[in-house]
Amino acid sequence: MVSHLELDALLEALVHAAGRLTGAGYAAIGVLAGDRTRLARFVEVGADDVTHDRLEPLPSGRGLLGVAHDAPRLVRIEDVREHPAFDGFPPGHPALTSFLTAPVLVDGEAWGMLYLADRAEGDFGPRELETAQRLAAWAGIAAGNAEAYARSERDRLALEAAVQGLEAMVDIMLAVGTEPDLAEVLAVIARRGRSLAVARAVVIGLREGDEIVVGALDGEVGTLAVGQRFSLRDSLAAKALARRGAVRAVSGDPVLERFEMVVGRGVLTAVTAVPLVHRDEVLGILEVVDDGDPPPELDAQRRRLIESFAASASVAIAAARRASDERMRTALRAQEHERMRWARELHDDTLQELAALTMELATARRAIDHPEARARLEHAMQRATRQVEGLRALITELRPLGLDDLGLAAGIEELAARFTGATGIATSLDLDDVQQAPRLDPDVETAAYRITQEALTNVGRHSGATHADIVVRQDGWIDLRVTDDGRGFSLGSPAAGFGLEGMRERAGLVGGSLEVLPGAGGTTIHARLPALLAAPDPTTEDQESV
Repeated sequence: MVSHLELDALLEALVHAAGRLTGAGYAAIGVLAGDRTRLARFVEVGADDVTHDRLEPLPSGRGLLGVAHDAPRLVRIEDVREHPAFDGFPPGHPALTSFLTAPVLVDGEAWGMLYLADRAEGDFGPRELETAQRLAAWAGIAAGNAEAYARSERDRLALEAAVQGLEAMVDIMLAVGTEPDLAEVLAVIARRGRSLAVARAVVIGLREGDEIVVGALDGEVGTLAVGQRFSLRDSLAAKALARRGAVRAVSGDPVLERFEMVVGRGVLTAVTAVPLVHRDEVLGILEVVDDGDPPPELDAQRRRLIESFAASASVAIAAARRASDERMRTALRAQEHERMRWARELHDDTLQELAALTMELATARRAIDHPEARARLEHAMQRATRQVEGLRALITELRPLGLDDLGLAAGIEELAARFTGATGIATSLDLDDVQQAPRLDPDVETAAYRITQEALTNVGRHSGATHADIVVRQDGWIDLRVTDDGRGFSLGSPAAGFGLEGMRERAGLVGGSLEVLPGAGGTTIHARLPALLAAPDPTTEDQESV
């Protein structure tokens, strides 16, 4: 076996030997490229360094060399200048006279040519022809061994990559089946992806609207951390998603410079971004961070390996997210059901008892003439009334009965009135679309109500606003906007984190999205939710049929 590096050294030694054994003043071996029309390598002796530097990097294969390439056979010429195919020497090339070529064959196919010229003792004779043929045959054997070794090495590396890829996917699928949290599955994907790609770091980003959220990170990339958000605009991730394939950028590329403004200067040398797509749904991006100065080019095999891993990881992420979303939906439904149960029990039992007690105290007060006793009863009535009002507020906070009985518009109207009463911040409502529309799916109504509730809570706590607008449009989608006239905030500020993740989760779990539009003159929370209609009430259908 002869490796490529060993083959270069062997070819150089063979050229030196050919020159000595044949008496040639100039000797060379040219290795044909894959298309067999040009030279890929050229090893020569006989030209000094100055002359060599003046020549083209590789002979172009015209003239006599072209004849040798087109019909690889033993060729002997007494004076190259008299041959019909001779078209002159390149500038700076030493003048040659006698010329001898012998083909180097591998498995019967032309692999290269041995060139000999300017024999010191005159023309090349039969002995030199036999020597040239023998040396060319040895070169063919070495080349054949080298190519066989390269093929076996490629096969071995491909097999190793396939096994590693299979092991990685087994680990990931086990994580999907056993881990309760999407974050844990993403962490396994990042860890195995980094090992498979032999990279400095691997980043998993999940798409949320026009942003990428870092879901997992294995390795170090400056100050980058899980949970950070980045705009897709003019990013490497956006290029990969548009191409639906791997995209590579190296240090100095503007897309990396913008990223380094966040994670730290000089952090990135080379990054390969591969989209995570499942059934035409864009889930996010997998980014492989490499070291190297200059960075090594991403070879085809490694690119295929990374893209294959990303495709398999996409399936796992989609499955893990479905499971995580379903667990979250189940938990939220159970939570809302429990809230509804408590609200009903408090309304039907405790609130009614307190209301009845308040009426009895009022009756007793009217029946008693003693001033001190009347004052005590008045005080007790006031306390009971406050408890009734507090209990009503608690019931509404737990689960507004108007939302369940009358729908989204009634729930938001009640919420806005309570918000204004508690904060003094005026609200204006535009709910005509949902007031006139059929009832929505309970999960969608609950999501829209809770998003509005959390948005108003943020307005009351952080904005310094004097007015809030609530607009809900319905046209295939529920388009919900809560806008205030406060001082606004930066998405990077601590205030920005209050409840935003919860609102995004609520929207995402019903198939919608949420964006925050901050500005100097206020902030808008914008949610888009699918306008799924409620299932028909079987009780109502039975009554109608009767």
